[in-house]
Amino acid sequence: MAADEAPEAIPVDPALYPDVADTGGLVSALYREASGQGLELGPLVAGAQPGALVRAKAVTGRGTFLVAADRDTERAFDITVWAPGVHLGTGSTGDLAAAAAAVHDWQSGRPVGEMAAAWPFIDFDRLAEAHVEGRAVITAWRLMRERDPGVRLADPELTEAAYAEPRLRVLFPFPTHGGLQFSGTTRDPYTHDMPSIEPLRNGWRVRGADASTLGDVPTAAAAVALVVAHLPDGCGPAVEGRLAEG
Repeated sequence: MAADEAPEAIPVDPALYPDVADTGGLVSALYREASGQGLELGPLVAGAQPGALVRAKAVTGRGTFLVAADRDTERAFDITVWAPGVHLGTGSTGDLAAAAAAVHDWQSGRPVGEMAAAWPFIDFDRLAEAHVEGRAVITAWRLMRERDPGVRLADPELTEAAYAEPRLRVLFPFPTHGGLQFSGTTRDPYTHDMPSIEPLRNGWRVRGADASTLGDVPTAAAAVALVVAHLPDGCGPAVEGRLAEG
């Protein structure tokens, strides 16, 4: 293929996806399936080549909902949901009607919690609804303190000690390997300008933003105090989302 030639489109497998092949592509198939249910879909964008025939995405203010029909061994409509800087959910269904209805729900602004109940084949992230609604900080702390298995967890004593500190509980907590990092944003790219805490065999190590060791201390409370003492001026509350460009 010449450098300036577009890649050849992935064909629709008529054996696995006859309803997609009949309409000439996934975008048309979703529109037809939704119409048959009395639903009106908003704009859908075909995937970039080579996925123009087998991928369709609905782009809204709260994020992107992608449907793909490109498997070659089994029938499945794979779903990926994301917003800038954050993964919201993934799933799969063999039912084109269900996929079309889920796209309609996403475009119409149906709450993520309701969508998760209506379409159990989509595994929404535990923080997905909070990210969409702009309350990721408070929700992340709540789920950590409740020891929710659907989110990353820090040591429980460290979690409570950090939450008790007003300057830390307004930051976005980012647990890692039992320790705790803090960000001034709730979405990637996260800020890396604050101290972090990591576990030791008998205590805690606090590192500066440059990864230098600020101190090794015996208790979670002491680690939190050391972090607070080295917070940059003017940090927090965390921005719900990403930092504005420029």
